[in-house]
Amino acid sequence: MLPKGEARKVEWAKVKDGFGKVDAWLQKGKADGPYVMGNTVSFADLVIAAWMTWLKKIWDEESEEWRDIQTWHGGRCVALLESVKKYETSP
Repeated sequence: MLPKGEARKVEWAKVKDGFGKVDAWLQKGKADGPYVMGNTVSFADLVIAAWMTWLKKIWDEESEEWRDIQTWHGGRCVALLESVKKYETSP
């Protein structure tokens, strides 16, 4: 399932590039706030946060992958994840 060696580096670079596209959405409203629509939380923000939560769970917080993701694009996707925690509910 997971590529090894040089193929892994190539695929991981594609993942980072994809996150760069998400970061571009967050940058559009940056002057007004941390969300895609500035200060207004939108469905898009919750979808991004859901993906981030999923990645954090499948790799674990201490994994190389998660530590790497946290550094990408100034950590904006991870900051978004933290900012929407107030909307979480527990079962």
